[in-house]
Amino acid sequence: MKKSILINLLFFSAIQLITAQKISLTYKVKCNDSIYVITDNAFSDKIIQTKSDDLFSKKIQNKKIISIEDNINRRFDKTNFNNINYYSKLLNEGYYNLYELELNSKPIYFIYSKHDTVVLESKDTLVKQTIVKDRKYNGKLVLLCKDYPELWVVAGNVDFKRKDIQNLISVLNEKHNGNIIRKQENNRIDFLSFSLKGMIQKNKTDIMLDVIISQYFLNISPNLSLKYGLMANYNQQTDFFPTLSELREVMVQGIWTRRIYYYYRDHYETMTRNAFEIPVFLNYEITNSKITPYFYLGLAPTFYIRKITRTDTDAIDNISKFTLNGFAGTGIKLKLTKSFNILAEYRYELLKGSNIELGIQYYIKL
Repeated sequence: MKKSILINLLFFSAIQLITAQKISLTYKVKCNDSIYVITDNAFSDKIIQTKSDDLFSKKIQNKKIISIEDNINRRFDKTNFNNINYYSKLLNEGYYNLYELELNSKPIYFIYSKHDTVVLESKDTLVKQTIVKDRKYNGKLVLLCKDYPELWVVAGNVDFKRKDIQNLISVLNEKHNGNIIRKQENNRIDFLSFSLKGMIQKNKTDIMLDVIISQYFLNISPNLSLKYGLMANYNQQTDFFPTLSELREVMVQGIWTRRIYYYYRDHYETMTRNAFEIPVFLNYEITNSKITPYFYLGLAPTFYIRKITRTDTDAIDNISKFTLNGFAGTGIKLKLTKSFNILAEYRYELLKGSNIELGIQYYIKL
């Protein structure tokens, strides 16, 4: 009982102090008469496209934002669509510019140059900031390629997936400028982390060494990440088993007699596991701020070796096999430096049940 209370106190005390891994970027915000350089949390594409005025309003007051760039090569330009300001994402740079908006969780792509019509992917075409109903999108793309007959068939078959449009615009830019101009985007931020975590108690030991790649996809969310890597795990647990017996009637010299039959007497059993895993899991941090919990869910192909020894016999039970381990957990981090964390988490695994883990983590931005 005292042991459980102590563990809970350690765990919940850590909750008060833990901070999460924080992703921050440098934003260059261009206004009518000036450029502001701001370092802030990483924002998803959708938030920048629809809420830019709110995001930067505290640091840029009474200014009209024209465009936003960050240090991972994303750029967002102001566009008025249905009388609402959006900051569309620039995908290509050159004679033709390909932009992307996300409206109602559906991407819309449009092409713009100073000399040609804007082309929209949805059921609308944007001409001089006016919405015009028009379904002849491929015809408009063919018109953009009017000087290059070899591209007419390609333009006529574009299905308005981002990759198709982007390739077409890159080819057109090459024709106009004599070289390929393609915007190289980086919507992903990667971290490599090394962590050692576990819990050592009187009758239970669980130690894990993780080497994990974390990939944050900013076009979705800076809080959601895909994680994968390698994990080595040492787990040992000792349990006491009291005498298990049964009163039986047995025949002794022709007389039925009651005697105690022992299945086993008081003894300890120690189970030791060594496991090597390739975990793949989704991790979500509640906020992209200094204080936040996180939770995760995943699977791991696992090779493990299990050994069971008993104090009442010299027999040893050995098993080694491949299996699939499922796991889930929730936890928190204490960020001591930009690269070093202390963490605490509650973890459940199909192979070994639930555990509370404390540990350290070192990570670097790739």
